Amino acid sequence: MNSGTPFSSAFHLFVCAASALLSKSLLLEKDFQGLMLKLQNLPTFHWSENEVKLLVADAYHLKYAILAQPSQKFSYRSINMNRQ
Repeated sequence: MNSGTPFSSAFHLFVCAASALLSKSLLLEKDFQGLMLKLQNLPTFHWSENEVKLLVADAYHLKYAILAQPSQKFSYRSINMNRQ
């Protein structure tokens, strides 16, 4: 897959969304400036290949969960991203 394809740029959106959902508790605690700083420095330095695979899997799941629902019925709350 070429990094400049429409698929890769569209999928990047879902990777970002999955990352934001996984970091939701960290992000909700911040004001706007704190939010921007946290997003620029998400605590992923300790992630292994397994966490990256899980993030990509979550993004794939999110993409198809959104595409499968009519836009007027979609709610991010209907997506369960908790892997506890």
